[in-house]
Amino acid sequence: MMLQKNMRLGMISVPWQQYTTPLAPAESLRIGTVFSELNQPYTPLNCNQPVMKPGSGMAMMNGMQKKR
Repeated sequence: MMLQKNMRLGMISVPWQQYTTPLAPAESLRIGTVFSELNQPYTPLNCNQPVMKPGSGMAMMNGMQKKR
């Protein structure tokens, strides 16, 4: 893919982070950040695919390996 001189590959926007009081250690470990404004939980859309249980992905991948 060739980009022309006036084309941009991408552009980002990063808001300034305001320092606030950090969350408690247990809460920080649970959500993955010490700053509450960085907590943006993933909410999946309603779709027809079943939700995988934790750890089931490896079992599925092991079943897909070719036998020698």
